[in-house]
Amino acid sequence: MAEQKSGVTIGKPYYYLALVLIAIVIGVVFMSLRQNTQSPLAPPKPELPFSVKSRPALLGQGLVVIITNNSPASEIPVLVTITSAKTNATTSKQMVFNPKQSIEIGYAQGWPFSPGDTLKFFNKDYREEGFTIR
Repeated sequence: MAEQKSGVTIGKPYYYLALVLIAIVIGVVFMSLRQNTQSPLAPPKPELPFSVKSRPALLGQGLVVIITNNSPASEIPVLVTITSAKTNATTSKQMVFNPKQSIEIGYAQGWPFSPGDTLKFFNKDYREEGFTIR
């Protein structure tokens, strides 16, 4: 008795097409794995060496915020974004902080701070930092 083979038989053109598709899938998978293993993670950016304090305004209303660059040697340019907790109004300003410099912002500068207001500092060389006024 002759042995019978079971299975699907495909013609030669479809066989070659299937091989090409399998090769493409394997290539795509290999390339994506290779890219994931060869791209190193960027080192984390350092923390911005700033401190933020607040005090009641001596003249006028609200609080005054004191921003200090604690770096002993670096002038640091930043984009400062201030957001009001009460009105959600936002203002941004480019500022440059010299080493060990403190800058006060408050009613006299057009922004009477209130508890809950936020400041965010942006500089390409440092992590984004945010502070909430208490």
